Amino acid sequence: MNDNHAKYNSSQRVHVLDIAAPLLFVLGILFLYPLSSHEQIGDVIFQWLGLKSWSSGQGTSFHRAIILGILLLLVGMKLTIQIYRGRIPRIRYVVGWSLVLSMGLFSVIYNKL
Repeated sequence: MNDNHAKYNSSQRVHVLDIAAPLLFVLGILFLYPLSSHEQIGDVIFQWLGLKSWSSGQGTSFHRAIILGILLLLVGMKLTIQIYRGRIPRIRYVVGWSLVLSMGLFSVIYNKL
């Protein structure tokens, strides 16, 4: 057995969720990021995949890209906080302020469009 491998503690291993959780959080933020006053990055991704970002219902419709963005954001936040709670003492503040600052940035960008 390699000496370097023996020194590598299993608690130090990077797991898939260690990377996936923050990526889900960032992807959720990106899905909600405005490109213009009527289009978000999520709309462009849906169009690129050949999907409609709006449902077509009788009298009511919902914005699928926004709903997916919110779900990705919430799941990413929850998992990131849960996974990094032991390693980063103030992870809730880091995630919370990241969300607040990104939404503030969205507001500034949206008002300039």
